[in-house]
Amino acid sequence: MECPACGQSWYVHSDLGGHQLMCQCGTWINVPGLAQNSSEIETMASVKEDSSISAEEEFASDGHLDLPLKRLDADYHSDNFLRSPEASEVLQNRLRTRWTNRTLVELFLVMLALLGPHIFLVMMVGIKSQIVLMPFSSLVSGTLILLIGLTASQFTFGGMKKCDARYLVEAVLVAVVAALLADWWMNQFPSVEETLPLGELREVLGLGGALFCIAVTPAVFEELAFRGLLQGRLCFLLGKWQGILVTAAAFALAHGVTLGFPFHMGIGVYLCWCRDRSGSLLPCMLMHFVYNGILVVAS
Repeated sequence: MECPACGQSWYVHSDLGGHQLMCQCGTWINVPGLAQNSSEIETMASVKEDSSISAEEEFASDGHLDLPLKRLDADYHSDNFLRSPEASEVLQNRLRTRWTNRTLVELFLVMLALLGPHIFLVMMVGIKSQIVLMPFSSLVSGTLILLIGLTASQFTFGGMKKCDARYLVEAVLVAVVAALLADWWMNQFPSVEETLPLGELREVLGLGGALFCIAVTPAVFEELAFRGLLQGRLCFLLGKWQGILVTAAAFALAHGVTLGFPFHMGIGVYLCWCRDRSGSLLPCMLMHFVYNGILVVAS
């Protein structure tokens, strides 16, 4: 059968007749039921009429996880097997296992892309050189994130769309409050040395360079990675709030287990929640930029 929107061809278990599946392009496809004596799946797909129903609701309502199917996912061709009650469950288990493995690999690659260039600089050069080279390491991380994101572009870039203006206003207000709280919290521990001296970074690179490294590139690339790719995958696999919490934890760990960890965890939860409500990555990017930007300017 073919997707009516993008023309992608799919092989689907005949036991899934009557269910709805989602193509990689995001289009919902109705799988027609088989005739009693038919040995082939007749193709007739249509776009899901009510696109407001989430994948989690679909899974809860009919007991099937609606995941994009790859060619040859149905590699059991026996009519007896295809028409057995176990066929659909077997296929769904195989899909869930494949998606779980793929999500773990993508999570590892995202963390490596974000932390790898910085770790390399720490190991190879001194603090002054690290600061000078930070714009380049930020670009390297961003490029790697884009390459990883292309493997699941429907999640990574699906949120790059307009949203209600109220979410943008909310994002700015939350960023200001969070930055003030973070500054107050860090001032309670004056003896603790910063892992990234923002004041020194600003002196060496200037305000524009510091904002580029600390505010612009993280706001764009980290949001594509965490609120785009990982949140999309994890919410499909684990459910809405479980996916949000795991994504937020990964986001916080990517920033290091420091005194700022509670704030990074809280900000991560809010950003995931904002992404879920707004349906867009733009307010998440704006909040991330404003929060980091305030910390740079105030340093």
